[in-house]
Amino acid sequence: MIDFLYANGCSWTFGNGIEQDLKYASLPVDQRWEKLQLDAWPSLLSSTLGVPLKNDSIGAASNARMVRKTVEFLQNYTGNYENLVVILGWTSVDRDELYLDHDGRSGWVMFNTTQPVSSHGDFWTHGINAHFLKQVDQWQKHYIMDIYQNYERYHNYFQQLYLMKNLLENLKIKYIFFKAMNDMFSSDIKQLESSQVSMQFAQVQSKIKSPALFMTRDDLPEHCNTMEAFCRTNGYPMCADNHTQTLGHWHWSQHLANALHDLYKVEYVPKNNT
Repeated sequence: MIDFLYANGCSWTFGNGIEQDLKYASLPVDQRWEKLQLDAWPSLLSSTLGVPLKNDSIGAASNARMVRKTVEFLQNYTGNYENLVVILGWTSVDRDELYLDHDGRSGWVMFNTTQPVSSHGDFWTHGINAHFLKQVDQWQKHYIMDIYQNYERYHNYFQQLYLMKNLLENLKIKYIFFKAMNDMFSSDIKQLESSQVSMQFAQVQSKIKSPALFMTRDDLPEHCNTMEAFCRTNGYPMCADNHTQTLGHWHWSQHLANALHDLYKVEYVPKNNT
């Protein structure tokens, strides 16, 4: 039995791309954005399972944010853990977050290698002084150029997987982890495969292997453990920014429902795509 679904991740879980679906082409832009979470896979899956949902994802989010928000949710959850399902869509390892506190304004901000901190807008930067954010941008630039290391990012990612897997299993929570994007493991990780570093990653991966961790399963091809690969392989409509649209989200929701049935005997009634 399950009675609640919790989802977290990045834009692939939030629903970015749905606003570009042709079925919403006649709507004003602001109304299209309102459709994101309604047609994203978490909402479709909660409908299929017949349970309420909390979707804590946002676009461009990091694994660090996902882990933090998931732990906060679990700490405050008052329901029965054994009836809870947690599904996490793991994203690019070069993303992170910072906590800023300046002149009476504070909050967590995105700290991604491809985006200046100040570029995310007031909603994500909590109204923190623009001049201060530009200073943070300069520090971020020096960090990326002089300090950033792929090793640290992958090491952190595997530890996050290990910690979240064990936390959820210790709480007897049903869960699924999947990869959001194809390029989560870039050529950088392949360059490490012959080094001592990659041997350390292999040891960690052997300890996190689980049927519920799609990315660790030898029996699942890439297009069954990664949402982007799933949508591209099956020919579902994609946006210019590489996100999928409503049809891809619907089929991915049914893929996850089927996996929940196989892993945990969760019963559901398959639905047609309407």
